[in-house]
Amino acid sequence: MDALFVGQTADASCYHRVMLPAQALGCDWCGLDAPPPLSVVGRGSVRGQDGLPAFDSYDVLVVQTPAQDGWLDVIARAQASGTRVFYDIDYDLHAFGQAPEALALVESLIELCDGVICATEQIAERYGAFNANTHVCESGIDLAAYTLTRPPHDTVNIGWSGRTLQYDEMRVWLAQVAGVLRARSVANFVSIGEPYGEVLSESGAVAPERCLSIPLVLPDQLPAAMSVFDIVFDPLGKAAWRRARSPLRWLEAAAWGMPFVGDPRLHSSLEPGVTGFHARTPDELGQVLLRLVDDPAMRAEVGARARRAVEERHSMAMLAPRWREALA
Repeated sequence: MDALFVGQTADASCYHRVMLPAQALGCDWCGLDAPPPLSVVGRGSVRGQDGLPAFDSYDVLVVQTPAQDGWLDVIARAQASGTRVFYDIDYDLHAFGQAPEALALVESLIELCDGVICATEQIAERYGAFNANTHVCESGIDLAAYTLTRPPHDTVNIGWSGRTLQYDEMRVWLAQVAGVLRARSVANFVSIGEPYGEVLSESGAVAPERCLSIPLVLPDQLPAAMSVFDIVFDPLGKAAWRRARSPLRWLEAAAWGMPFVGDPRLHSSLEPGVTGFHARTPDELGQVLLRLVDDPAMRAEVGARARRAVEERHSMAMLAPRWREALA
């Protein structure tokens, strides 16, 4: 397939929605440090002309959530040269409460494109109204990135990663984690991204040495950063847009063979007690975490089943044919 996948370099979606599917399909991909008309390439490789990416030299162009008016001209010129252009989207942008003019531009871009690729069914329900050629292509996981040696430790580390949950949303969940740490001396807490390990440490609820904050890392560095986790949890939070997002936190935990606890409204694809656990309330989270901390055999068994489920149904290699079909 002669296709180019394009995203924004600094965006995690460039990894999940651009780099991974492009590599699985044997296509070019790039991340832009600046959108059109500058089109400054920061990562990846792309055919060029006159110092700029030659977007119109490909049979298919997949652009990850373009939202700048410079794309209107790029898309029109590419289509005029015979290139089919697809709008890829992995968030419900209308649930963010953006300015009407910004949403109007997004809608215009979606209508202009030859098709739309959506990460979830909920997103497809939203944007299928703007383009009849709408497909669902789920985000996959690169299992090879998780073939690392985990550092040895004699604690049970409860892990969380992310950058969008605000403290007002997290505090009730952190209180449950603190309760587990007080009840079980073997348990620690590690956060990646937002410094909630530091927040819990400074709260005085538990000893500081039992909490660790790892700064935000690039998506392709996350597997290594997660290697110190033993259990992973992911609250849904209050923002409406999160209900339409991909279940990446479960996929990441499963790729490591780690047990995962998540909200059923987002993580409906996991089988409770088999490939993970559901917790819709803070109290439910606390109860599940205590069970997992106390039962290493259950952690290993659930983690192993989750890993097999991802290998069979959610790896990028297994999902690539669906992408190829949508772009054909």
